[in-house]
Amino acid sequence: QLSAQKERIAALPHTMSEALADSRPIVITSASSPFTVVDVNEAWVGLCEYSREEALHQNLVDLLQGPETDTQVTQHMVSRLKREAYSEAFVTNYAKSGRKFQSHVQVGRLVADDGSAEFFVGILEEI
Repeated sequence: QLSAQKERIAALPHTMSEALADSRPIVITSASSPFTVVDVNEAWVGLCEYSREEALHQNLVDLLQGPETDTQVTQHMVSRLKREAYSEAFVTNYAKSGRKFQSHVQVGRLVADDGSAEFFVGILEEI
């Protein structure tokens, strides 16, 4: 199981430029609550229906959570990420239009390209 987790960590982008160039829906947030959006890539825009400009500086919870989102699952994911380098969960999210979708969310740590700051990076895979 440990080697499988190491593989999942290795599959995450490790820098901002890697994350934004990735073809998977990716969001980068601050590494502390309220997890404000620092950047998103085009695939995330397509999935979540918010433009990059609409998402920037917004609380990720406010953007994607809705009536059927299990906040205990997301809170557990965040608390695990504070202790470890990787966390994942299956989450009910909502796009801007209100469209509900199930996603496998993988979250890890990310550093700025110049190494000056740490962020969280999330990959959303609609299932």
